[in-house]
Amino acid sequence: MKFFYGKHDKQFGDLYVPISDEPVPIIVVIHGGYWKDKNTLDIYPTKAIVNEYKRNCAIWNLEYRGMPETGSIALEEILSDIRSGFEYLFSLTEHNLDFSKLLIIGHSAGGHLMTWLLGEELDIRPKKAISISSVLDLNQYHLLNEPQQVEKLLNQDLNKMSLANPISRGHGATQLTVIHGLEDETVPYSMAKSYAEAWDCELILFKNCGHFSMLPLDTGEYWDSLKSIIEENVNNL
Repeated sequence: MKFFYGKHDKQFGDLYVPISDEPVPIIVVIHGGYWKDKNTLDIYPTKAIVNEYKRNCAIWNLEYRGMPETGSIALEEILSDIRSGFEYLFSLTEHNLDFSKLLIIGHSAGGHLMTWLLGEELDIRPKKAISISSVLDLNQYHLLNEPQQVEKLLNQDLNKMSLANPISRGHGATQLTVIHGLEDETVPYSMAKSYAEAWDCELILFKNCGHFSMLPLDTGEYWDSLKSIIEENVNNL
């Protein structure tokens, strides 16, 4: 089921609710793709998480506006979409959802947006969160394989960095697991390490693991490991 939280055609979420006699736990998924408008929830590898867990959990797969190839979008608009899209979920009370059992997952730029959200004051807060290969420390943006995307996100104004830098904001009372591959050539694992040094979270580093190795994009050799972590989090909601 598709629900729009705004008037733009990218301001929506796809909701999946399994048949159940009892309210079901919820997984919120935020896809990555360097905040680019062309990278959507339909094509991004996080759709594997949706397909794997939609039979047992409710899934709120969140879409949002991104940076166009030409022109620009304000950072504040993207951040507003993430918060608005997340909070819209709680208006869907006619569905069999257990809002007290909420896990949020983000990959790469989606993990950046997810951890930004966790730093906000929220009326309903995810109990648990999983960051996968995420951009968690914008102070190290020059180490990304496409650092120009952060400059574009900030509209060339690095003074805006503190507004959107997860390492400056923390994750509130949400229990956070940070997962990263030691062979990630897109987002360096040093971002995960610096975040974990700054904030109380669980840090898991996988050897011989690249940016997409935890998702079945190519070989997905750590897909089973990621599923085990997700299932442990769901079981402890």
